[in-house]
Amino acid sequence: MRFRTSFFVALFGVFALFGAPAQAIINQVDGVIVPQDTALQTCLDKRADLIPTASNPAPGEGPGVLNAVANAAITPQTFVPSVRSDGRRIAQFTMVGEGAGYQNRFGWYNVGDSPFVAASRRQIFACRDVVAACDCPCNNGPRAIIPPDGTCTHWVNPNIVELDYDCFRTRGAWRGGPIAFYIMTPEALTTGSDSNCPAESATDRRVYSTDNSINDDGDYVHFLIYSSRTFRDGYYFGWEDLFRGGDNDFEDVLVRTIGMVPACNPVPETCDGRDNNCNGMIDDGLGTTTCGVGACLRTVNTCQGGMTVTCTPGPATSEVCDNIDNNCNGTIDEGVSRACNGDCGPGTQYCSAGAWGGCVSTAPLPEVCDNRDNDCNGRIDDGLSRPCATSCGSGREVCAAGAWGSCSAPSPATEVCDGVDNDCDGMVDEGVPARPCAAGELRCGPGMAVCVGGRFVCNAPQPRPEVCDGVDNDCDGTVDNGIPSAGTCGLALGVCRAGTFECRGGRFVCNADESMRRDETCDGLDNNCNGLIDEGNPGGGAACMTGADGAPLCRAGTLRCRAGRLACEGGVLGTPERCNCMDDDCDGMIDEDAPGAGGLCPGGGRCVACQCRTPCLPGEFPCSIGLVCNSENFCVPPLCGAEICSPTQICQNDRCVDQCAAMMCPTGQVCNVRDGRARCVENTCYGLGCTGSQLCRAGTCVNNGCAVRTCPANQFCRPTATGEAQCVPTCATTRCPTTQSCVDGACVADPCQGVRCEVGSICVVQSGRGVCQADPCQNIGTQPGRVCRNGVLVDDPCAGVVCGGGNNVVCRNGQCVDPTLTPLVRDRVIGSGGGCSVTARPTSAPSGWWALALGAALGGLRRRRRQPPSVAGGAR
Repeated sequence: MRFRTSFFVALFGVFALFGAPAQAIINQVDGVIVPQDTALQTCLDKRADLIPTASNPAPGEGPGVLNAVANAAITPQTFVPSVRSDGRRIAQFTMVGEGAGYQNRFGWYNVGDSPFVAASRRQIFACRDVVAACDCPCNNGPRAIIPPDGTCTHWVNPNIVELDYDCFRTRGAWRGGPIAFYIMTPEALTTGSDSNCPAESATDRRVYSTDNSINDDGDYVHFLIYSSRTFRDGYYFGWEDLFRGGDNDFEDVLVRTIGMVPACNPVPETCDGRDNNCNGMIDDGLGTTTCGVGACLRTVNTCQGGMTVTCTPGPATSEVCDNIDNNCNGTIDEGVSRACNGDCGPGTQYCSAGAWGGCVSTAPLPEVCDNRDNDCNGRIDDGLSRPCATSCGSGREVCAAGAWGSCSAPSPATEVCDGVDNDCDGMVDEGVPARPCAAGELRCGPGMAVCVGGRFVCNAPQPRPEVCDGVDNDCDGTVDNGIPSAGTCGLALGVCRAGTFECRGGRFVCNADESMRRDETCDGLDNNCNGLIDEGNPGGGAACMTGADGAPLCRAGTLRCRAGRLACEGGVLGTPERCNCMDDDCDGMIDEDAPGAGGLCPGGGRCVACQCRTPCLPGEFPCSIGLVCNSENFCVPPLCGAEICSPTQICQNDRCVDQCAAMMCPTGQVCNVRDGRARCVENTCYGLGCTGSQLCRAGTCVNNGCAVRTCPANQFCRPTATGEAQCVPTCATTRCPTTQSCVDGACVADPCQGVRCEVGSICVVQSGRGVCQADPCQNIGTQPGRVCRNGVLVDDPCAGVVCGGGNNVVCRNGQCVDPTLTPLVRDRVIGSGGGCSVTARPTSAPSGWWALALGAALGGLRRRRRQPPSVAGGAR
């Protein structure tokens, strides 16, 4: 990867003023206008060289371009990488100056994650390589040593680094949504000595974010943002690393970024020519307006070109016979008629529903049987009939073509077997002689066919369907043959097997098998055939002293039947004793051998009030801020009344009280102490966590069966919604065509393969095609144990999954895959919640890097440390 001069010339050539954050005079919560001092202004006034030089390796905005007080802002606080003309997302960060006495770390994290968790932080600039602060103008640059390039990073010089966010997204580091920035200071969260550079994985040091809502020192501002007037998509971040404002100079860390834009904040759509709801469409969903009736009816879009549209009805015309309201009065074809001539003379035709009716004349007569239209209705001899009769009954004669037809009454005939009184004597089928039965009707004995109900019926015994009665009902010579089963019978639960009713000896007998029914045992089977498996904790309930991994317990657990096996639950494993006011090794003593015990507090420390304390140093400042030197020459917290508070307590009215006792949490949350800090968390296992290998599912801790289950080769273990282990085919060794993706080891069609969407959009399938839509999870992110789906947080499908199969195999959206080889079905709706990429599959490692970028770093309370005069006093 090479730094290209032509690219910087093109980038620095943009001198237009782009959209800037809201600006005003910024005050701290105590009223102090920031920044104080002129150090930050001096940093901003550094020369804006097009290409960094040896004399100006970390350029600024230029003299007088930005005013450190008047142009200061605190928003935006979250960002997304912008897209270059070549479609790539590469940002550049420049460390302009570092005036802090602390050696701070600076980096970024996905919004929704916590920067207080080490695994969430993505470091950009490590601690500076020299102890001395670099006050502006910092002509030689804050740094001298160039770190090595990484997979997704390229160092232009020791002060400038380029980050490829497309590369980060391919490797799962960036989830495609908004990001924020942080600094981590060496100041401890509670008490204790400071170090010049905190460990990158530390969790006990102060961390501050550009997302001011998560900082924990009473809404004090820790960063100021300035929109560049020289560089497109350029911002400066000035950081204050002192707790609760400190000296408010905001030049402890000054980083510039180019290539970041503010994350969109959706509001309801209005008719203003803008994408208010951040879905990628302008003035969408504002509906239509309808006006007028009939032919004048008009419908227009309510909003066009950012302006509200007025609906105007169409013009009215004269009414005609066309089933349309031409004059727009709400009535169709009213009053429309025309003259006509009919059999009865001149008349009028009237329009109805767009059609002309018959000709209505004025002189009709009664109709008679004369082959003429006497009543002038357009029909001849219509509706003319008269009564008539024969010996078999009465009937009607009908007029047709001017003549009366024959009588419809029946005439007498010879009686036949048809259910009719043929001879009209008042009796039906009387005297009809019998006849021999057909040969096939005599299977069960002799007889004759007689007339019954209009048909001949053989009176010989006839075959019937065979039934289970010990009789040859169908007269085939065999008793009870061909009788189907009479349905299922017996239990069909657990180890019991149902049977069917079979005909034996003229009655139905059940052939079910319940011989395996037993008392319930812990084996994963329904032994007593009641529909429940291992109910009542069979074999369990006794105390046990051996953990799940075979390790002995120092506090007894209880045997529980889980997934067909007895497991010891609830016990406590012993751990080596630590200085924490707890009996870690379960020997009945707390912090034993504490005085002078090198194993508990190495380096000459002493265990005092649950924490290792260091010896006092000689000189004016023997201890860190917040600690005092006691009579035994150790640095300890000051007395609270007559005692020293533990790390989980605070001092109120000269009494040590639990942190949670002094904290009021919102409804649905509870106080929880973790890493020495009290926090209000959700009152479920999402906030409180679970123990051991348990999982949080639907807010409840369940045992993860995959923690003790081993699956066959080419399969992986994925827990169900209730924690049971299930082995599923893996996608890590499955190869699919470029138009398909892998689900549980099988290739399925994936229309989103190869579709590329902008940040804030995701690919969804519509009518069999992959299209880009607004991501409902863009500003939601994730929480411990949950990810976003369709705008809602749900249980993480990868929680508890055990993949196996090598170091490259990881879990993505509930599937075990090798991300460099195996395509996945795209997660249609997760976006910033993480997991889904809708770009084409990468064919090679990213190459080429781009220019200048935004920087931000979080701050923490700075304590004064004993340093030589040349390096002390850093943050102002």
